[in-house]
Amino acid sequence: MEIEITEQLQKKNVLTVLVDAARDSDRVPTTTTDWFTYGGIYRDVFIDVRPTKHIVRTFVQLDRSGKHIVGSVDATHAGVATLNVPQLKISEKLKISAGSKSGKFKIPVPSNMKRWSLDSPKLYKVVVEFGDDQLVERIGFRTIATKKGQILLNGEPVYLKGVSVHEDHISRGRSLTDKDRMDIFREAKDMGCNFLRLAHYPHSRRMAEMADRLGVLLWEEVPVYWHIEWQNKETYNDASNQLRELVLRDRNRASVILWSVANETPLRFAGRTEFLGKLSRLVKRLDPVRLVTAALFKEKKDDVIFVNDPLAGYLDVIGVNEYHGWYGETNPRAARVMTQFKNIKYPDKPVIISEFGAGAKAGHHGKEQFTEEYQAQVYKEQLAALGKCSSVKGLTPWILMDFRSPMRNNHYQDGFNLKGLVDADRCTRKKAFAVYRDFKPPVG
Repeated sequence: MEIEITEQLQKKNVLTVLVDAARDSDRVPTTTTDWFTYGGIYRDVFIDVRPTKHIVRTFVQLDRSGKHIVGSVDATHAGVATLNVPQLKISEKLKISAGSKSGKFKIPVPSNMKRWSLDSPKLYKVVVEFGDDQLVERIGFRTIATKKGQILLNGEPVYLKGVSVHEDHISRGRSLTDKDRMDIFREAKDMGCNFLRLAHYPHSRRMAEMADRLGVLLWEEVPVYWHIEWQNKETYNDASNQLRELVLRDRNRASVILWSVANETPLRFAGRTEFLGKLSRLVKRLDPVRLVTAALFKEKKDDVIFVNDPLAGYLDVIGVNEYHGWYGETNPRAARVMTQFKNIKYPDKPVIISEFGAGAKAGHHGKEQFTEEYQAQVYKEQLAALGKCSSVKGLTPWILMDFRSPMRNNHYQDGFNLKGLVDADRCTRKKAFAVYRDFKPPVG
């Protein structure tokens, strides 16, 4: 968020930032969440001094074909901006028009350009100049697409072996340091992950910047979560504003491949699908080169699991949350039911199992629920089943690390969601960690 303060400045100034963290029923997220909604200021606040005529934002990426570098430069005034990529010998003059105050460009890809990839996350220095203002970013160029049920990175099929992540620290709350963030990437990479789902709200911009350097793909989302006021215009404005800010902030990051518009939103509420359809179309307007997803509920009939949500029609990739072997079940073998998974209405759209798993208290052993052995067995059963589902092209089990949740108050959890593969201490790995680490994604 940016706030213009020029007209308020005096010879001597005191900067006071007031944050109201109260939740209201018409806001996003609403008053009930299954995570701890920290209040206060937990990210950087700074004063940015700019020339009167300055750059507002840039968009620089490969188009879907991979043949052109496309994007735009937005500025406060009409004029001429310059886009430079020194290593590729690109220097482009862009006319900023008086009406839109935006200059668009389409540049053929130089023959010597190297694609950003998981194994070689190449970043190029991109410099945009406008009058006395200069903006420097390091940007990777890659394509992301879907075709016949596959997710394609740079035109090649990729299986997204990932894990879900909350922005939560046992002592610092949501005020993570870069070391804390690196701990997340380290644990994920040690499990063989190439993908993170940043749930259920926008995480710090530093996560995408670090993922760009490390060669990790990201799913980013906004907290359109469970039950919100679907027919309230102000609620939609809140959701769309958060989504717009997230997309505009991170659409230059090569690591970000998926924008999620929702998590676990029941079909039965009037206006729900229309609300989410509008958000999906908004994303496509703001960022035409990435994919749109959402974490949906699955359905079950005659032991067949399927997706029958009309929202799937708006999505490029379908996310599915399911907890076989956990909620309402006491036998981990129930997790194998996913072998019967069917993507009935949209068989050509790839599926990511965006949540699955079971809770375990670190150090608690036995065969019953909340033991490490039970959690590990659920993972064994799930992975054996999911590895046979041809439409499933990615996994983000719930979750990497235990996190605070006021809803979780039985004698095992004591205010924490314990589905983490790592304890809240960020050090102690549970038995299921090794099970997921050893899982080899199917080829093709």
